[in-house]
Amino acid sequence: MSTFIDKAIELFAPVTAVRRAQARMELEAANKARDVFARYEGASRGRRTRGWTTVSSNDANAEIKRGIEIIRNRARDLARNTWIGRRAVDVLTTNTVGTGIRMSMDGESELERHLKKWARSTRCSVDRMHNLYGIQALAYAAMVESGEALVIRVRQRAKPGEIPLKLKVLEGDYLDHELTEGNIVQGVEYNAHGERVAYHLHRDHPGDLEAGYNTSHIRVPADDVIHLFRVLRPGQVRGISDLAPVIIKIRDWDSFEDAQLVRQQIAACYTAFVRTPSDVLGGMMGTDPEEMPLVTSMEPGLVQLLQPGEDVTFGTPPDVGGYKDFADVTLHEIAAGLGISYEALTGDLRGANFSSARMGWIEFRNKIDADRALILEPRMLETIGEWLLEAAATMGLARGDEMIRWTPPRRQMIDPIRETEALINAVRGGVSSRQSEIRSLGRDPDEVMREIKADNDIADEMGFVFSSDARADESQVRLYRDDTPSE
Repeated sequence: MSTFIDKAIELFAPVTAVRRAQARMELEAANKARDVFARYEGASRGRRTRGWTTVSSNDANAEIKRGIEIIRNRARDLARNTWIGRRAVDVLTTNTVGTGIRMSMDGESELERHLKKWARSTRCSVDRMHNLYGIQALAYAAMVESGEALVIRVRQRAKPGEIPLKLKVLEGDYLDHELTEGNIVQGVEYNAHGERVAYHLHRDHPGDLEAGYNTSHIRVPADDVIHLFRVLRPGQVRGISDLAPVIIKIRDWDSFEDAQLVRQQIAACYTAFVRTPSDVLGGMMGTDPEEMPLVTSMEPGLVQLLQPGEDVTFGTPPDVGGYKDFADVTLHEIAAGLGISYEALTGDLRGANFSSARMGWIEFRNKIDADRALILEPRMLETIGEWLLEAAATMGLARGDEMIRWTPPRRQMIDPIRETEALINAVRGGVSSRQSEIRSLGRDPDEVMREIKADNDIADEMGFVFSSDARADESQVRLYRDDTPSE
């Protein structure tokens, strides 16, 4: 039938026939294209993907500019007012920075003593509130919570014998994300080669109510600024909070937990309602029923005798089951979104054994090591090291070819006996060096060696040979108890 109609159209309306043929060809091409796209289920257009609005064609800076302020403020609210938000920031900071990523140099020199003294003192910060290791923790925590942090080099005259360098940590709010013009993108100025050359900072914090609104900026050379943030996409200029992927889920969880607490409170109330006919109540009490109290109380051990005609109905408390299952799933999802283990986020170790705890810690440690190696060390610590050596050169302490090493904080062992044995075997088997294993424990190898030598010197001076001294065989070991007179 359709063939007859087509031939009739070709005969009496050839123009219409051509249009129908073109439409048919376009439809076939569209079907073929749809078949190609259908090979990627994520690119299909159907009921399951209806309403899925995507803006992935926008570059990273366009996305961040629209959401940076809202996400930053919401993340701070979660860190202030929810235990999950606060715990997430604390867990990431204490495990990545901890008591501080310590500096050291090869050998023991006057320069190293000056650098370590500067790092341990609060004189290294402008506000005298943190030493270098506190500055590390403050900047990293600000990056996790708010998405970014700024560390500014301040050249100030120091006291004799002190390194003339101070650091100042600023929140990312100081960097004007609305300032985009010419070669300035969201407050960051670039040269023709795409290198960062300056940062345009607000003179005062935009949220400082005391200072008022000040639109003026300060242009700070890039050589004096450390911009600490997590680069997630090529070309990204500003940072976004680590809480962003789970920010809605944390808020929903907090609301659910509050609602669950209210349900528990309601369920714990044992309520009784007494129904008394108005004529009976008025006759018994000798007063107008409407003037009687509407609420009475129940006390432990109370036995209430009911009058004839009274009826008692007990309220049915709400069901509070299913809380644990929902909590476990939701908290696991939040922990996964933050890149930390469930046990670290919640402190719940009930289902953990040595193997599961170690596997969870290994995965978490990979994230910690990556943050240290890819963010903190190359973009913060090495820059501070360069600033330090440059300042020390003005004092005649540094030549310019020195190298500062950074050692992460001590790692807590899950099973010290097993893990220590593994470290010893790694060194004995030649697959690792003694210095490397000492650094993995958060210690400075040079410092450990000096302590061992000092211990041996004291033992030799006093005539003791301990079993821990590998220089002696078992027959030479003399324990203190052997020289103790018997009673």
